Amino acid sequence: MLDDLTELPEGWSIAKLETIVEILDGRRIPLNANERSSKSGIYRYYGANGVVDHIDEYIFDGNYALIAEDGGYFDNPNKDVAYQAKGKFWVNNHAHVVSPIAGISTEFLINALNQVDWMQHVSGTTRLKLTQGSLREIPIPLPPLNEQKRIVAKIEELRSHTQAARNAIAHIPKLLEQFRQSVLAASFRGDLTAEWRSENPDVEPAEILLQRIQTAKLSSIDKVDISMQKSLPKTWCHVQVDMVGEVFLGRQRSPKNHTGLNMRPYIRAANVTWDGLNLSDVKEMNFDERDFKKYKLRIGDILLSEGSGSADEVGKPAIWKNGIQDCCFQNTLICVRSYEEMSDYLYFVFLFAALSKAFVEETRGVNIHHIGKERLAKFKVSLPPINEQKEIVRLIRGFLQKIDRIEQQYQFIKTELDRLDRSILAKAFKGELVPQDPTDEPA
Repeated sequence: MLDDLTELPEGWSIAKLETIVEILDGRRIPLNANERSSKSGIYRYYGANGVVDHIDEYIFDGNYALIAEDGGYFDNPNKDVAYQAKGKFWVNNHAHVVSPIAGISTEFLINALNQVDWMQHVSGTTRLKLTQGSLREIPIPLPPLNEQKRIVAKIEELRSHTQAARNAIAHIPKLLEQFRQSVLAASFRGDLTAEWRSENPDVEPAEILLQRIQTAKLSSIDKVDISMQKSLPKTWCHVQVDMVGEVFLGRQRSPKNHTGLNMRPYIRAANVTWDGLNLSDVKEMNFDERDFKKYKLRIGDILLSEGSGSADEVGKPAIWKNGIQDCCFQNTLICVRSYEEMSDYLYFVFLFAALSKAFVEETRGVNIHHIGKERLAKFKVSLPPINEQKEIVRLIRGFLQKIDRIEQQYQFIKTELDRLDRSILAKAFKGELVPQDPTDEPA
């Protein structure tokens, strides 16, 4: 296991980890969840990869290296597995605790550990684990003490630059989210298509569209809300969702429907994401012909998450595009089936309502926020003429594509900064980061 690190500079050696550290795992004492939740103290409580809580007691006091014992860290080359814990703290049994000896600094040890290829040392399939036996055998490249100090200083210097770059771009996601919401807000005020309206003065007003819908439904038109009409272009109007589309819940799950002669796929809230529908895990239940006819999805149906424990997830929408034939949906979702071809427009209306948490004001429930079919049906939306709706959708998609490209560039830069940090460590422990000094005492 030590052969991979034999090509090292003169004066360096390779040591098993157990020969250069004291392993203090025997002093780890985990707290159960109830004890943790009842405390809010001043001492850090560490887990596999950092602070998980603060409590009123501590078991360590000093400068230590903590190493993840299990979890999803070992197969990520850009994730630090070892980290520093200083001062007074408590640690559970998901992190190994080591203290360097023989003059080696904790900072040097952590950097050395974070260039290790952990997949050679962990075991397990569903959950990777670093046993103490494997930990003891890990080979560490060991330069002379003075060179160790130079290496640590150089790593800190270079990483200060990569961290400065991270700090400089850290505001980008928030700015993009603000820009995304401002585009949507401008769309549904009429600001985004002001020029389009000036070029299309004879467009059919939205009220005519409503009258046509009501005629097709063979019902009288509901009174158009004019309370906020002054804030909209004159060809627009405010309407309730049920004035432009049918609103209905999916079929409730029941043990009696887990089997049957008419098993069919159905969509549930877990399939709805902010990026659309995820159809990789679609369940089935029994739908007889009557229920199948009632709950079968049609192309253009808009599905909204009916409830969630998180206010950030309430009303999250997606459009059904017939990704699965003869598919139904569950009552964790509300369906809006528009009376005219305005699904794309209504999808963006609902997306803005969900992102801006407008739906949250309509929700009920203590631990779970629920919109409810009736509340969604009465939810007010702005309605432009059909042709203007199409223009709004076109413009929104163009802006969102630009935002997505910027997000991709941001993620690329973050990844490159992580790679740069890894390359710094790789060079450091090949002896290529700082010059060797022949007067240094060999390791």
